[in-house]
Amino acid sequence: MTSIKSVSLGAKRRARQAGLTLAETLLVLAIGALAIVGGTLLYLQATAGNKLNTGINQFVTLQSGIRSLYAGQSTYGGLDNDLMTDSNAAPSDMVVGDGDIRNAWGGDVTVASISSDNQFTITFDAVPNNACVKLSTLNPGGSGGSGLAEISAGGNVLSVPVSTASAVTACNSGATDSNTIIWTFK
Repeated sequence: MTSIKSVSLGAKRRARQAGLTLAETLLVLAIGALAIVGGTLLYLQATAGNKLNTGINQFVTLQSGIRSLYAGQSTYGGLDNDLMTDSNAAPSDMVVGDGDIRNAWGGDVTVASISSDNQFTITFDAVPNNACVKLSTLNPGGSGGSGLAEISAGGNVLSVPVSTASAVTACNSGATDSNTIIWTFK
C-alpha cells in the first residue's frame, strides 16, 4: 500500500515539473519582448545615424560639384537642378530623375543661383530635427573657408558660424520633425 502512494506522489511531482508555470511563461515572454524592442531601437538608431552621415556627404559633395562645375567662372549663372543632373555634377545617389534631386531623408533638394548670379543656394527639405542641428552647424569649408554667407534652418536665419544653441532653437521651432535648410554661398 505504501508503494502505491509513493509511486502516485512521485508521478504527480513529475507531472507538475514537466511544464512551465504561468509566471515562468510570462517571464520568458517579457524577456523576449524586451529583446525585440531593444533590437528595434538599436536598428532605428543605426539607420538614423547612417542617414545623417549620408546627408552630410551628399551636401558636401553637392557643394563641391557646384564649385567644380563653375571653376574659373565669375558667376553661377544658369545653375539649377537640371544643369546639375545633366552635367552629372550631382551625386548619383541623390538623382531620382532629370532635374529631380533628393536628400537622404527623401526630401527635395534645390540648387539655384541668386543675387545677380554671384551667389548660389542649396536647399534641403524634410530634414529631421536632430539632422538639422548637425547640418546647420557643419563647417563645409573647414579652416580654409567655404564662402558660406548665410544659413536658414526651420525658417530662421542663423548667424555664421552657427552655434549649436541657435541651431537647436531654429531646428526645433516647428510643430513637426521636418525642416528646410537653405545654405547661401558666395
